[in-house]
Amino acid sequence: LESNREKLETLLSAKGDLDVQIAQLEARVKAVDAATSVSKLNIDNSNLSRVKELISELNKDLDVRQKMLDSQAQFVDLIPSESILDETPEELSEQIESYFNQSPESESPDSNNKTDHAQPTSLEHDLAQIED
Repeated sequence: LESNREKLETLLSAKGDLDVQIAQLEARVKAVDAATSVSKLNIDNSNLSRVKELISELNKDLDVRQKMLDSQAQFVDLIPSESILDETPEELSEQIESYFNQSPESESPDSNNKTDHAQPTSLEHDLAQIED
């Protein structure tokens, strides 16, 4: 009986050692699983760097466009186009018509009769087409 008791104590001691080893193995498996999940979480910095590169290129393009606009802005208003438009009469066609419809004072009534039946000049014809 004593020998069986010693065998039982030896087996219980071995079982305790095996339980400890199993607990260590379980802890090790959990550590490996955690390390695997962290390594699978691979953050892709290539997209971020590509976006930064594109933003840098866009800034360069905008700088070039701004410099081009600034250089073109130096030549604006060299020709006074607004002042020419302001001096143009509002009713140009009326002024032309009144100019050509004036009769000279030195003409005689006979010469007026001739101009009534005379063919219109090409300028008068062009003006008449413009007015129509």
